[in-house]
Amino acid sequence: MNNFSPIERFINRGFFDREDPQELRGYYLGNFSISLNQTVALDDQHKLINIRQDLYEEICRRLNEFKNTDAYLADKLYFKMVRYTDYKYQGSDRDRLYIEIVLDTLRGTKISTICRFFIHGNNLYIAADSYALGKLNICGLIIQTIFLFILLTSLPALLALFIIPGIIAGLYLYSTWIKFIRALFQRESFVYALRINFPRPLRSNFFDLDDCFMFLKSILPMIIESLRKVLEQHELLDKTMEQYLNEISKNISGQTINVNTGGGNIIGAILGGGNNTVNN
Repeated sequence: MNNFSPIERFINRGFFDREDPQELRGYYLGNFSISLNQTVALDDQHKLINIRQDLYEEICRRLNEFKNTDAYLADKLYFKMVRYTDYKYQGSDRDRLYIEIVLDTLRGTKISTICRFFIHGNNLYIAADSYALGKLNICGLIIQTIFLFILLTSLPALLALFIIPGIIAGLYLYSTWIKFIRALFQRESFVYALRINFPRPLRSNFFDLDDCFMFLKSILPMIIESLRKVLEQHELLDKTMEQYLNEISKNISGQTINVNTGGGNIIGAILGGGNNTVNN
């Protein structure tokens, strides 16, 4: 695929492995996620395969240009094509090719957008989902590490006395440290594994939120414009589809990220509506 060769990666290889590409990304940003389905009347299904390939190449080309036109993004924005293979269903599953677009802001927030295109029958399915991950929560890490140390030092005695405390200890390890273990199994760095397991809440820091908004409100319209261009090149952009694309672009421009400073969770909410989901 020109200069953008995909990385091959297995998932779902066992209990501690990642089950799908969206796992271990952080908080889901539903208001910065899109999905739509385009029915294409074609006699030659190979043309849909060419359209799909053109979409991946067009988005990668635009991302490369976007990154090179802003010095701030030079070492903070990166993207890659990944072909995921579900280990349990290899050989019988469809081609799971993804574009992973990631921005590490200056203040440590990681924003990820996962884009993919699939063919089913005469349909082209387009989807992009966004996620946000805060910095490492040092206090949470220290507290849980202390609990873990106490548990490990007293575990033999607990197991010798009662079965139920041992089960409780196992449930604690699973509920508190499973993301850390799975991230390491996916060959993520030790620090990133800790970060995905103990993320700090996103704060309402205007500088950081502006960096996140600039990224999200540029990347998603870029994906939409790439789709528009490729469909137009293949003479498949009808008025209904163009109207849908315009509607999605307009909705994205008015989105925000609501930060719950009490609980620290991001509430994915579109102003006045639900997710940007359009089906044709």
